[in-house]
Formats: sequence, structure tokens, C-alpha cells
Amino acid sequence: MNHELKQQITELTGIENFFECSGRTNEVVNAKMLYAKYMRDILGKSYEEIKKDFGYAQHGTVMNLVRKFNRYSEFDVDLRNKFKKLINEQRSPFQYKIDKIVEALVEIKNEDDLDYVIEKMNINIKVRQK
Repeated sequence: MNHELKQQITELTGIENFFECSGRTNEVVNAKMLYAKYMRDILGKSYEEIKKDFGYAQHGTVMNLVRKFNRYSEFDVDLRNKFKKLINEQRSPFQYKIDKIVEALVEIKNEDDLDYVIEKMNINIKVRQK
């Protein structure tokens, strides 16, 4: 079980002990979906591994949580934003910087400008490696 992730989800959702909650309130289900989605898609854990965290008998329940997240997050802006915040809190400072560079590169609309920026980056990388 990822205790740090569990704590961050508790802080985001306000639901404590969401693993032990059997209620079907939106808040509890959202907390479970966030955990399952993060463990599966970000950390690459199997449904079987995640099932054990929850104490479920079958991994199909976890698969359902991930599918629900994918459907609900298309329309539920709050759920989508909580997941984005969770991802941002888990990134290392190095990864955060890389992501910012990629975001900036994606914004470049002109291919010639993009080639120029990439060429300059490659030159800088070579100089720093010497």
C-alpha cells in the first residue's frame, strides 16, 4: 500500500480511511478511483496488486474503478483537477522541469522555430557534457 499516496488523496478529498469505507457516496468512490487510477496508470501496478491494497476479493472491482474514472473525468472537472494535482505533487523537481520544457515545446506552432530551439538545446547539452 502506498501510504503517502493514500494521505495525499485524503487531503484532496477530505475522506479519511477511504479504504475501509463501504459507502457509495461520491466522495468515497472518487477517492477510491483516484487511488486505483494513480496506482495503475502512473505507477504501473497490476490490478491484482491494487486489489490487495483495497482488500478486494476480485481484481475486476479495481478495473471497474479505473474505467469509471476514465468515464467520469471526461465531465467531472473537479475529479480531473484532483488527479492532475495528485500527479503534480508526486513529480520530482527534475521531472517537473522536464515537463515544463515539453509543455513549452508543444506550444511552438512553427516547425522552423521548433527546429531552431531543438538545435540550440542540443548544442547546450553537448557543451555542458564536456
